[in-house]
Parts: sequence; structure tokens; C-alpha cells
Amino acid sequence: MTLADTFGFLPNGLRLVGGSFGASARILADFGTSAVHVSMTNANANIKRFDLYDDASNRRVFSFDTFYIKNMRFAYPSMDTAIDGMALSGFYASLDIDQNKTLNIMKYMPPSDKKAQSAQNSAIKSKTPALRIGKISLADGRIDFSDRSLAQRFRTSLTDVVGTVGGITLDKNVSSSIDLRANSGGYGKVAIFGDVTPD
Repeated sequence: MTLADTFGFLPNGLRLVGGSFGASARILADFGTSAVHVSMTNANANIKRFDLYDDASNRRVFSFDTFYIKNMRFAYPSMDTAIDGMALSGFYASLDIDQNKTLNIMKYMPPSDKKAQSAQNSAIKSKTPALRIGKISLADGRIDFSDRSLAQRFRTSLTDVVGTVGGITLDKNVSSSIDLRANSGGYGKVAIFGDVTPD
């Protein structure tokens, strides 16, 4: 399956110019008289050669060589989701803060519908779905970053980005571990490690 031919939900201003997608899963559905129940187990997905570009500038915004999702489980209507692991390799991201202190990727986000957001918040308060991701592995990444809001504009590139983020959950009582490392042009090696909890 080719991503560029099938993904019609991209925000305005972005163009998908490549990518292939493969997946397998076991799905069970119960269409009872009172409610519909669906469960998905043993789901694995593999996306390759994903390239996302800005339409106006033809500048690459985000890309990766491979993104693999291992053993995903999902239940409806609870929306509970569990994933054993994710692996992202050969990835690239371009992050830019403009003179108005706005991150470049924010311009692709549609304006929020306050009524829809209020209804969504009410639904979330009634029951927050369970989400657990065992580990996310990153390898061979590059991030180009610039900040044009400063008097002296700052620009750097993080290369050889590797690391893991483990134990991701929406439970505020459970922390996730972070171990990220990279090389920064002109600034030496960069390392981020520790624990974070959802806000």
C-alpha cells in the first residue's frame, strides 16, 4: 500500500511524497443487541520511506526510513490501547521558531473548535482510556533547529540521535524513562536522561 495515494487527512500545507505501509492484525467483533464490542490483538505495522514536505517552500519537514509498531492491542468502546514497542530509524525533523516565537509545525494545525473541544473534554473526564507503550526506540536521527525570535539567531543540527523512551502511559502516577543522546554541531555531545510523568 502506498501512503501518498491513501492518506487524505494531511493538514493543509503539507505534502506526502513517499512511503509504503504494511500491517497485520487479528480483529474480533461482537455486534450484540445492546452494544458493539471490537478487539484487535497481535497487530504489527511497518511504514517505510515516509517523506513529508511543506507545499509552499518544498522544504522537508519530517521523514524517516522505517517506523515499526510491535504487538498492538486495542478495545472498543473503551478505547484502551497497549503497544509492546515502537522503533523509529533514519528519521529527520526540521524545527524552526519564527520572529513571533511560533514553532513552524503549529501553522499546520487547524484552529480549534471551542464547542467541539468542550464536548471532547467532557467525554474525556467521564473515562480516560488506558494507554501503555512499552518502549520507543530511536536510531540514526537528525534534527535541524533554528530560533529566529532571538536578537542573535540561533541554529544547530543534532545528528546521530539515538535513545529510548520507556513505559509511556496516561497514568499520572507512573513515570516514563528517557535516555536520548546526540551530537550537536559545534557544541559537542548532548544527552537527556531521567523520568517524566504525564501532566
